[in-house]
Amino acid sequence: MYQARVDAVKVYYMKKLNQKIDDKLARPIELNYEEYLDGKQKWCSNAVWPKLCRYWCSENFLKKRKRGQESRFSSDDIAQNHGGSRPFGETRQILGEKFGPEFTLKIWMKMAKLLQWLAAKHKRLWHGTTSIVAIVPNCSVPII
Repeated sequence: MYQARVDAVKVYYMKKLNQKIDDKLARPIELNYEEYLDGKQKWCSNAVWPKLCRYWCSENFLKKRKRGQESRFSSDDIAQNHGGSRPFGETRQILGEKFGPEFTLKIWMKMAKLLQWLAAKHKRLWHGTTSIVAIVPNCSVPII
């Protein structure tokens, strides 16, 4: 639903002002109820769209939105809320820098043992499939 409001702003700007704007420009813009109505999304029913527009103009939504923005801006982590996970190799490198190479080797071996246990427990899941093999000393475990 977050993106629906941003898309409504973009549609409104294109239809009424003949300006194409991207998500970054549309995010901070707040429209009034009638303007949101003009930015209706094709995928949304005619019965639901006015309710969404009313919600986006409500004090409750505006308070939550402001609180969320303040929370994001107060964080030192600029990539917060961007989703996804860090690649395993990068995580290993960061842990190695923070706790030393012995620590990452211990974690690596524990992961290898866990993967071996999972492989043994769930062999039927991997039977007949092509798999990637984890390169761990004394361990070759299929990773799906």
